[in-house]
Amino acid sequence: MSFLYREPAKIIRDILIEEMDLEPAQILLSNQKFIIPTVGLYGVVSYLGPANVICRMSELVPDGLGGQIELQSVTMQHVIEIQLMAYNDPEGGNQARARFGEIPMALGSIFSQQIQEQYAMMIARHPSGFTDASFLEETEMMTRYSTTIKTQSVNQKQKESDQYYSTFPGALVYKDDYQPNIQIPAPPVNPLAA
Repeated sequence: MSFLYREPAKIIRDILIEEMDLEPAQILLSNQKFIIPTVGLYGVVSYLGPANVICRMSELVPDGLGGQIELQSVTMQHVIEIQLMAYNDPEGGNQARARFGEIPMALGSIFSQQIQEQYAMMIARHPSGFTDASFLEETEMMTRYSTTIKTQSVNQKQKESDQYYSTFPGALVYKDDYQPNIQIPAPPVNPLAA
């Protein structure tokens, strides 16, 4: 079985852009060079902590031409942090504070379910709680809400393989040729080691 793979953080980003009706420049991945906008909503998606390997497999499958293909797969669990940020609007509102509740709606949407199925990925049913991580940025307060989610995703790769049982070097030893009483000399004893 072969399927598409896409990095989990990028899938989360795609879901937020689509479901929250945002521009791609408004939701970025961590460690990208960016300038924090002074107007409107801005988000960052990043990995937290180590990724855990849940399962790994390697199996041989027929290639349809009489040979074999090695199919390697790994299932990983990631913890992904989503942050929404905004400065206060000139009208006195704040989009981060007003819209952070849309994150769980976006992650549970029909679009999200479709894209998860397309990329063999699963997003945990509920994100963790939201943390108000607002901070002073230069001379103005940056409102920031942060949450984390867990994802599981499968990645696969295929490679041609000629290393299957019928190709291993070696000879068969038949019962009549077996000689159990062959004496193998012991290694010499070092008298100084005792």
